[in-house]
Amino acid sequence: MRAPYSERAKAILNNPDTAKQLTEWLKSGQTTGKILYIDEQQQPRTVIASRTNRPEATHGDEPRLLTLWERIKGFMAVLLGALVNPFGS
Repeated sequence: MRAPYSERAKAILNNPDTAKQLTEWLKSGQTTGKILYIDEQQQPRTVIASRTNRPEATHGDEPRLLTLWERIKGFMAVLLGALVNPFGS
């Protein structure tokens, strides 16, 4: 299920010029693109559009990859636990 559009997304999609910019960016296959639109106060705004390698929408709750430091820290915690209590009792 797709998340509802924000007000900015509605403004971009409802304007033929910005919708064309968005379509051209999608056809180009680039990872990021700049969309120029006029907001409700008639000020020009630039939005950075980006895509992921997944077709579904992301909502910020996906697991992230661990950094090298986090992986080392986790390994050392397991190693220390095995040295302190080798039989797990």
